[in-house]
Amino acid sequence: MENAADAPRSRRRWWIWPLGLLVFLVVGHTVWTLVWRHRYESRIDAMRANGVMVDLTDHASKPVPDAQNAAIPFAQAAAWYEEHLQGDAAITDYVGAWEDTNTDPEDEHYREELARLRRWLASGDRYVELLGETARRPGWYEELAWETGMGMEVLAIPRMARAIDFLSERVRRAERWTPQVTSELLVMVRLSDRVELPILIGRLVSWTMKRRAADTLIAASGLPGFDASRVWEAVQADFVPGPVADQLRRVWAEERAIGIWCTRELIEGWDLLSFLDQLAIPDGPPRERREWWSWPYRALLYSDGVRFLDLIDRAEELTPLAAHEASARADALAEEAALKHGRLISALWSVVPVKGFEARQRYVATMRVARVGLALLVLHERTGAWPQELDPALELVDADDLIDPYTGKRLLWEPGVRLAADRPIDGWTLEEARRFGDLVEWLFEGSESGR
Repeated sequence: MENAADAPRSRRRWWIWPLGLLVFLVVGHTVWTLVWRHRYESRIDAMRANGVMVDLTDHASKPVPDAQNAAIPFAQAAAWYEEHLQGDAAITDYVGAWEDTNTDPEDEHYREELARLRRWLASGDRYVELLGETARRPGWYEELAWETGMGMEVLAIPRMARAIDFLSERVRRAERWTPQVTSELLVMVRLSDRVELPILIGRLVSWTMKRRAADTLIAASGLPGFDASRVWEAVQADFVPGPVADQLRRVWAEERAIGIWCTRELIEGWDLLSFLDQLAIPDGPPRERREWWSWPYRALLYSDGVRFLDLIDRAEELTPLAAHEASARADALAEEAALKHGRLISALWSVVPVKGFEARQRYVATMRVARVGLALLVLHERTGAWPQELDPALELVDADDLIDPYTGKRLLWEPGVRLAADRPIDGWTLEEARRFGDLVEWLFEGSESGR
């Protein structure tokens, strides 16, 4: 029987077990955090010792002499557009929407609007001249005042997209093909090399712009006066995918630096949502720190940072593979990252391999179709007949140009009708995919949908 004197004492001791459990959890969590912190920082130190650029500022654009700085004439071009052309910019969307729904191109109202669009495009000669100067200068430096002190050209993206749209409309809406049209097409593709962002979106923007130039070439090849041989001589050196694997390696290097930077910011206690808002809107509301009780949540970031670095390393290993093989494995890698490492950084960047390889495929496929299609037009002009196979095109292009990056086989060629990459269109009919620009193809004069 319990001694009456011991009862109060035992009741006073009930809190010892919860306290002991709390101490155990705190100590255990602290040890766990220190272990992962050591792994994370050791990993970064080892990369830095091996010459890997792990600091985001290392990837920022560096100052260049004014005479070589493409950002200077580009800023002048943007200002000129806003002063002289901004008010009528919506006309391109208006006419485009009309073309999507109108089945009678001889409609009087449509023809009036198209004529107005052409007058607006013709009034932008000074804008095009400044864009040409931008394309000729080799450097780019546009510093923005971010908290990181990093030079980022984020604001250049919409201005560059507007420039590409304007040039594309100028080429497509021309009355006939002239040397000026050729030079404007070249400005399109060369502008894409002028915006360098130390993030994946920088490569995606560049590749998308070059694809737009290729699509514009294909769409405008039916203009009166189009001379495939002369156009080939002028543009063939520019309409090449370039060292895409090297570009993709740079993507992984930049994404790694961004992931390290984001992890460091979050570990220091910045709230994730306000942190991302600040990335999207540099001049927006001030960021917020998490409360003191969120420290266990921050500690998870060390382990998540290690997993993110593993993800990027594994994506790098896929880079030398053929595009169709790498993309399939990138899908699996991203799915694994999202399911097994579904926390913050690794989850946010689990789509990076997919987007990177998918963008590479579409970019390479479009440039190859444009390049090979133009070569086939040259051969047709020379002989008056379409080659029945793609082999004769090897006189002008490399063997790799004939390969479809989606399949690893040759591009699809229906003589005189269609040259295409076999891009998957799951859930679409062929006509739907064609209407919404989801195909990578060149329709020639033998096709009902061609020129």
